[in-house]
Amino acid sequence: MTNRGVSSNGKPESTTALGGSRSRPDLDSPEVAVLITELDALRFVGRRGYGSRALFGACIVKALYALPTWTRVTDLIAEHSALADTLGGTPSHWACYRFATKLRNERERIAAASTP
Repeated sequence: MTNRGVSSNGKPESTTALGGSRSRPDLDSPEVAVLITELDALRFVGRRGYGSRALFGACIVKALYALPTWTRVTDLIAEHSALADTLGGTPSHWACYRFATKLRNERERIAAASTP
């Protein structure tokens, strides 16, 4: 087991890892909820089908599990229904790549929307 509870293939080594708070990002926290609302208001998410909550949640999962690729992130989300329910969907790896690119490209715009 690695220090993050993830095996070398990027999957949790036990299902108990998914029951804890690490597997269920708190997307309802006030800070994250505001950011998701602002992302929706910016309307730069692109194609219909995956909301900001699911895509931003995938970003959090990628960071929590230190996964190197979006394919591993989306595979993890698809394998665990509780995680998919928490995020509000199972985005494709292509959608995650597009969203991450848009987040990088719109960094200043997001920062301006996030400051009071």
